[in-house]
Amino acid sequence: MIKMFMPAIIGTIAQEGQSGGGGGSSAPTNVSIATSSSGNYDNAVVVDAATGITFMEDDGSNFSSDNLGLNFQSNHMAGAYNGNSVSEIFVFKGYCRATGATSFAWDVSIDSGTNVNNLSLGVTGTASTSQDATGSNGVGEKVQWDFAGGKGGVQYPAGGMELIMKINCTATNAHGSTDADELTIHYFFN
Repeated sequence: MIKMFMPAIIGTIAQEGQSGGGGGSSAPTNVSIATSSSGNYDNAVVVDAATGITFMEDDGSNFSSDNLGLNFQSNHMAGAYNGNSVSEIFVFKGYCRATGATSFAWDVSIDSGTNVNNLSLGVTGTASTSQDATGSNGVGEKVQWDFAGGKGGVQYPAGGMELIMKINCTATNAHGSTDADELTIHYFFN
C-alpha cells in the first residue's frame, strides 16, 4: 500500500497555525491622553479652574514628557484669589485616544508628595467612562482645594509647597485593558 499526503491540505493547516489573528485579539493599542481626538496636544490635558480665575489654567500646550510643571509666586496667588474665592476646583478635560477600544475609564488622584496648607484637599465627582471628556464636566473627577485660614484671613501656599495631581485613562476591550501614560500636573509655590 502506498500512502500519499495531500500537500494542499497540509499547507493550509500550516498556514492556519501561523496566522496572526488579524490584530483583533489584543488589548487596545496606541492609548494616550490628548486635548482632542486628533491634532492639538498629545500626552496632555486642559486644566480649567472652576472659579473662573485663570491663574492656574493651562490649555495643554505647556506639557512636556507627560508632565506639566508650573511655578507660582504665593503673593500673586493671594492677589488673584483675595476677595474672589477661598477655594479652587480643577477641571481636567481630555480625549482618550486608542485603537481597538470599546470602553474607557478616567482616573484623577492627588500624589502623596503634595504638601500644601489647606482646609481640605480631595478628589470629588464621578470618573467619566466616555472616550471624549473634553466637555464642561471634563473627566468627571475634579480636585477641590479649600484654602486654609480663618478669621485672620486666608492662608495661601507658602514657598516650597507643592500640589501634585495625576490623570489617567484606561482603554478596554474583550481582550484586556491598556493604560495611557499617566499625566502629572505639578504646581510649585515660591
